[in-house]
Amino acid sequence: HDSGWTTYEECSAEQIKKFYLRVAKWKLVMDLGSEDMGLARGWPIGPDDFDELVKKKKFTNGADQHAVKDLYRKMSNNQLGSIKELDFDGMQPPSSEDARRLGGCLNLCNRLGSLDLQRLQLSDEACK
Repeated sequence: HDSGWTTYEECSAEQIKKFYLRVAKWKLVMDLGSEDMGLARGWPIGPDDFDELVKKKKFTNGADQHAVKDLYRKMSNNQLGSIKELDFDGMQPPSSEDARRLGGCLNLCNRLGSLDLQRLQLSDEACK
């Protein structure tokens, strides 16, 4: 998608959302546009990376781009700064870029006590 506001909504939701509901036993995210409704949840993006990403997006009102960047930064600092647990168990392996972005998000997680990265099949390249 090319919309700046849609990008904001997607990135906001993906910062701290769990991948599975363990009790309900169903996936939280499905790509209804793919044949197998495959995994669609992306890796989190922090405010610095979001600023770069949103530069390429379209806004009905050009002034909205700055407002969206400011809103995302404030939301990220509040959301990531207060999260106590992040669970990425079972997600698709992160690319090097995904892992770098995750590191940027983790730097904001002042209260994080638990980080679940089980079953990610992390590559050596992603861990650099």
